[in-house]
Amino acid sequence: MKRCISLQMMLGALLLAAPVYADAQLDNMIARLNAERYTNNVQKLYQNRLLELLPRISAGAPVDMVLPNSNGTTALHNACALSKVEIVRWLVAHGANTNAKTTSGATVAMCISGPNAAAITAIIKNAPRRPGAASAPAAGGAVAPASVAGKTVTFRYRNGHTEKFKFAGSNTIVKKNIPKGYGNRSVYSKTGAKTAKLYWEEWESLGTYYMNFSSPNSGTAKLEAELEGESEVQTNISFSIK
Repeated sequence: MKRCISLQMMLGALLLAAPVYADAQLDNMIARLNAERYTNNVQKLYQNRLLELLPRISAGAPVDMVLPNSNGTTALHNACALSKVEIVRWLVAHGANTNAKTTSGATVAMCISGPNAAAITAIIKNAPRRPGAASAPAAGGAVAPASVAGKTVTFRYRNGHTEKFKFAGSNTIVKKNIPKGYGNRSVYSKTGAKTAKLYWEEWESLGTYYMNFSSPNSGTAKLEAELEGESEVQTNISFSIK
């Protein structure tokens, strides 16, 4: 009899120690994400990261855990980048840090893109603020341009190398005649009063310049990139817009 009671107590303890995140809703989202068949290598990268992170979170891992060699991106960073609004909503509801930054300083808000960008922006904006979170900068000191249409953005590295992005009638560059499954586009977007990002894809590489403006046409940037599977971060890059 005593042995039966001991076994019942052990089982009860195991049940109490069960993961707090595991639920059918998350499991269903993981299954649907796994069934997606992306042809774009950039989207595949975000999908693969989420398919590694979410099952671990479901099993009880911290909701803000990061994978090795992923530039410090959380599940929330990747869900925003892949425009998965349901996953974003679930993560935020379960305490994901909406102020989390990658190793190069990219915020969750900077990663938002895709067809659900507006809905995801609203979720992040209305999420409960964590103690000590920085307030948004005052709009009166804005210097980052909202558009670079018709202009060229040039990044200059310390070794003298330059990268140029020539924008025509919008904030997006799309190059044609690219083999299926390979992205080749660039997107500029303002992220704050004095900040913006320039995201680019090229063949099997992708990256984001995180731009801090000291004037409406210049400043410094950090680059966070995945170059054929290898992570790279560079700082102290200057840029100009003409």
